[in-house]
Amino acid sequence: MVKRTTLERLTTADLEKFISPDSRKVADAVEMAIAILKERGRIFSEEEDLELKAMVERKRAEEFVEPFPAHGTLLDTPYEDPITTDESAISLYSQRTILLFLCFVGMPFAIALQAYNFLKLHKTKAFFTVLLFGIILCILQYFLWVYYPLFDEWSGSDYIKRKSNILFIIPGIEAVGLVALWKKNLDPNFSYRSKNYLFPLLLSLAVLIVLYLTVGFIPGFSILNYLLHLIIQ
Repeated sequence: MVKRTTLERLTTADLEKFISPDSRKVADAVEMAIAILKERGRIFSEEEDLELKAMVERKRAEEFVEPFPAHGTLLDTPYEDPITTDESAISLYSQRTILLFLCFVGMPFAIALQAYNFLKLHKTKAFFTVLLFGIILCILQYFLWVYYPLFDEWSGSDYIKRKSNILFIIPGIEAVGLVALWKKNLDPNFSYRSKNYLFPLLLSLAVLIVLYLTVGFIPGFSILNYLLHLIIQ
């Protein structure tokens, strides 16, 4: 998603680069650059107009990612994040980053990153959907962990076997749900820059440390939580 306000801050010379034949900008950025240049008094000849329209159409065709496969379901085909290096594109946390947070940091943090993405895209319905989805799974994991009658032995291989359905099945459901929600709510020609994850990683680590010091070790919360337990104990 390209912000028009970002392009409006650029100089005319910079905008001219957007419409050059060797431009690597996305179609939306090129189209907005043309509109802004016209507003600034740039006059395009009929031949230039045709060339620019053809450029935009070509870029759209190259960028197009079918959001719903012709056959099967959303998760039947491999998914690739539509990440671009275009500086004018909006920056969001990539799905790879979110899935890594889910595996290593914890479900609540992965949900927070995905919710941030939808909030930044002004997709309010998707924002509340992903929050509700995450809350339900976190509550489900907690109650299964605390009240499921088989979970009364806490050592040896039997511990790993009996806890595996909580440690892997619930986060697995969340991973599938997060990707499906993301694919469902993406526009066909959408692309974005991958946002740096250092700040949320450090914030998550700080939260985990506070949780450990106040609540104690939470079995099955995340790999990072377990490593923290080994270091601090």
